[in-house]
Amino acid sequence: MIEAASVLTNALPVEPHRASRSPRRRHEQSFAPADFVCREEAWEPYRPTRLRPGRRSADGAPAESRQDRSPLDYPVERSLLQADGLALSLRSALDRLAPLLARAAAAFVQAGAWSAFGFARLEDHARERFGRSGRWVRDLATLGRALSSLPGLAEALAGEDGAVPLGRVAALLIGRSASPASLAAWIALARAVSIRELREAVRQARDAGSAWPPGINNDAGRDEESQAPAADPAVAGTLEAGRGGADAPDDDPADRSLVRIPVPAPLVAAFDESVDLYRAVEGAQASVTSFVEALVAEAFAGASPPEAPDGWKADPARRDAATSRSFFGDFDRVALRRGPDVVRVEAALARSTGNWHHLSRSSPASWALHIAGAVLARLDDLSSTAGSGGPADLDAQIRELLLLEDDLERRLGRLLAELAERGAWPRLRFAGAGHYAEERLGLTRTYAEDRVRVARLLRRFPRLRAAYDQGRVGLEATLTVLRILGDGPVDKVTEAAWLARAEEATVKRLRDEARALGRRKFIDPSRPAPHPLDDTEWHASLRREPGTARARILRFGLLAVDWSDGGPLPSPDVFLRLRLPHEIADDLLVVIESTRRRLSDEVGRVAWDEPWPDEQARPSTLAARTFSTRGRRVPAWVGLLSLLEDFVFTWDGEARSEARERAAAGARGAPSGSATPRRHGDAVYIRDGWRCSAPACTSRRNLEDHHLIYRSHLGADDLSNRVCLCRFHHARGEHGGLARCRGTAPIGILWRLGRPGGIATNGAWERGK
Repeated sequence: MIEAASVLTNALPVEPHRASRSPRRRHEQSFAPADFVCREEAWEPYRPTRLRPGRRSADGAPAESRQDRSPLDYPVERSLLQADGLALSLRSALDRLAPLLARAAAAFVQAGAWSAFGFARLEDHARERFGRSGRWVRDLATLGRALSSLPGLAEALAGEDGAVPLGRVAALLIGRSASPASLAAWIALARAVSIRELREAVRQARDAGSAWPPGINNDAGRDEESQAPAADPAVAGTLEAGRGGADAPDDDPADRSLVRIPVPAPLVAAFDESVDLYRAVEGAQASVTSFVEALVAEAFAGASPPEAPDGWKADPARRDAATSRSFFGDFDRVALRRGPDVVRVEAALARSTGNWHHLSRSSPASWALHIAGAVLARLDDLSSTAGSGGPADLDAQIRELLLLEDDLERRLGRLLAELAERGAWPRLRFAGAGHYAEERLGLTRTYAEDRVRVARLLRRFPRLRAAYDQGRVGLEATLTVLRILGDGPVDKVTEAAWLARAEEATVKRLRDEARALGRRKFIDPSRPAPHPLDDTEWHASLRREPGTARARILRFGLLAVDWSDGGPLPSPDVFLRLRLPHEIADDLLVVIESTRRRLSDEVGRVAWDEPWPDEQARPSTLAARTFSTRGRRVPAWVGLLSLLEDFVFTWDGEARSEARERAAAGARGAPSGSATPRRHGDAVYIRDGWRCSAPACTSRRNLEDHHLIYRSHLGADDLSNRVCLCRFHHARGEHGGLARCRGTAPIGILWRLGRPGGIATNGAWERGK
């Protein structure tokens, strides 16, 4: 059977340069599209209805109307419509799998089945076993509960009720808001409006505390609803979470701002180091958004909090104007792409096409399921068993369905990448791949964009691409390896080494190596292309003692000050890109600008020809002084560097050398070595990076010191017999039978997750990675 990408390659002819076009007959012969394999239903080609003003034929007469031309005159549009039908077939197959996955995920989450596999939290199990995020599993579980409590939603999702399929995004939005009485009204609304408009309707209903779409007279419906069975409390409970809840279904770029700050490359490593310190302080794998929020809060809580322009917070129009004047003035400052622009563009496209009525509304799923290797009889079996059984059964059901879904999504990613490169989105009347995936295919924007990005980047790496296509390496692992390999030349040996590492190691280990290599390339730029770290190098990169973050930030800051393209001043060469909620993005811009002005004023008080009074100045102050003495405006990245320095100096204790400890102890008359009191397990925590050492575990709180050979069994108290574990892997894992570890710390430990002879992520012992 023909692959999706090869079908599209045959379906999309390459359009030549306008100056080299041949006469009409040769044009028709050379651009006739190849025969298309998938012919489940007839299609109607899209035809523009108006001619651009001023177009004339060679004799001066008005050119013929485009409505009168044959479809063969538009081979590109015709082939794009064929490709769109192929994408719709893949979407229909995904919709066929969605209810089965949703039921299994709902039972899996309700039972807390991940703990039976030796995982402390769902996020770790989902990342390592399913190749998905914890939010993906929770959203799918919410959809599964909605499908069971709202009869008719499952049929509407896949279009089995004879109407247009809703898709997963719309079904999830409806499942979070509808009641059995209002379900029909929500389904009718979802089929009449765009996803963006449906999302806004859900928000209005949520704010009003109603289960009905806005504007519907539901007095009679409320009486009926009071007599109807109550919706699943787990589904109804999500309505109270508001827009910012962890399970919020919103995947809308209009809710966030893209902040782009031009910075010297070492500053990206400094930012990443600050995020890692924040996660250690927070005790969890916190998001970048929460770190930026904490960074802003620290600045506002300081001795001289930044001040926004008058009325900036109260008046959105004035805030936008102030932001434009303050941050679009020159290229050194922050560039911000606001969400409302995206809203207007996508809303205009929806209105102009009548919610894309010129495109086919559905396509059979049989062809797509066939090329993915799905056996319909097996799908029927899963339809009756999905969501039943114990933890091992549920895990097996989800993994089996994900094999099919991953294959379909990989094909869809290649298809969308080809469509993007052929300029399909303006022709099909969409704003981009994410917009097309959400409105046309009912998929989330970010996940579709990730698949497209991977499909495009993997063209440089044939071995990694083959492993990805065969399902040997998951999406998250592939994205991490691609980030490590970067854009530069990579030899076959390096690619093969990283492929082997991705197949044997956890995603947690890959992320650790990516962070360590990102730091090392600035500290030691003479090293060759990055190869995987051995166990000793990897574990040494995890070590975090008091003062580690301070030392690294100061080093990266000094590198940023000296970062130059040959000129006399530090020069930004990369962008630090942050997708933040509007309020946090606004606050970050104010804080950066205020800090930049403060630094500029401080260094401006010292004449350019006078020596700098503080020999221990921070890198941000040195950078501001460098720009000031040369009569240049202090750029925005200097203000960001100062914020990172303040955060790290506040939350990372300063390291003290042994000599200073002995001197301090002698001054107080205390015994040598007692200057800094330490807990018994601090040496273990420092060595293991203040996080759990169990494979795939990202826990950073409730840490405990575990002896590999128990003290009751005469185990030694030295570091080679001790390891840092979270409370789950210590109490319920090692001592509760859900995990077992043995060997020599720190890198000679062998692990087994899950109960022996029953559920286990690996039948044999494996090295902790």
